[in-house]
Amino acid sequence: MQNISDTKIRVNDNGVLVEAQANMAKDEVDGLYIVHFACLEEEGGANLRFAVLATINVTTIQSEEQLYAQTSEVWSLPLKEKSDFDKARIILARMVKDSLYYQKTTYKFPDKEDEVRADKIEIAEIIPELNKILDALRERQQ
Repeated sequence: MQNISDTKIRVNDNGVLVEAQANMAKDEVDGLYIVHFACLEEEGGANLRFAVLATINVTTIQSEEQLYAQTSEVWSLPLKEKSDFDKARIILARMVKDSLYYQKTTYKFPDKEDEVRADKIEIAEIIPELNKILDALRERQQ
């Protein structure tokens, strides 16, 4: 996989949906990637944002350095206004409540038709981390 692009997050009656486009190289078959949710900011507290990160080519990673090199920010919500904090908390709270989110990926290949895959991603093991992000958002908003 070359990269993840055109990432969107939606919340509706069914839950949280993370939609992404995976841009594949010719004859590539490894479409595995991992999504991470985080609160990020620059050094000195600038540019606070709720972000989605993606780690691509997971099956080829053999070191921590490769893990960092294969992980990038693919979507973010700048946290400047109360409404921004509210949106981020709604996304996180819904995932915590449901213990899952939905992931829809469009795999783009240069030499064949697009493939679309949809998955239900169980997240029970990361709920404590998501709750920490929720707490941090509450503290930072005040």
